[in-house]
Amino acid sequence: MNQDADALVAEIASFDAEAASSSSKKLTMLVRPEDLAGDLLKMDYTECEVLVHDHLRQKVGGLPLGCFLLATRLTPSSAPSPSEEDTSLLLLRVTGQSRLPNASETDLNRFLAGQRAAVETDVWDAEG
Repeated sequence: MNQDADALVAEIASFDAEAASSSSKKLTMLVRPEDLAGDLLKMDYTECEVLVHDHLRQKVGGLPLGCFLLATRLTPSSAPSPSEEDTSLLLLRVTGQSRLPNASETDLNRFLAGQRAAVETDVWDAEG
């Protein structure tokens, strides 16, 4: 009876190893470097903020409202173990834009530049 139990445990371990290898390959097939669109800035249990790079957004054909993104720490063409924490994928949905962390500073600089331009008589395209 003990031999049967050992054989069953070995069979289950073999099956687990095959399933881990198969799911690892499937995960890494989803992560392609040419599909990179940005970097995760902030994440909580209900929302994520992603910094989308304009060049990469154009390269992937845009990110319309309602589209889905995958967030992961997997590196392309790696062979991660599914039991590791960094092998997870998050499915995100684009619901709108968010402000950058430095947006208020940028708005203030634009406002001050507009004030300076409003009081100056010499402008960059003036004659002479």
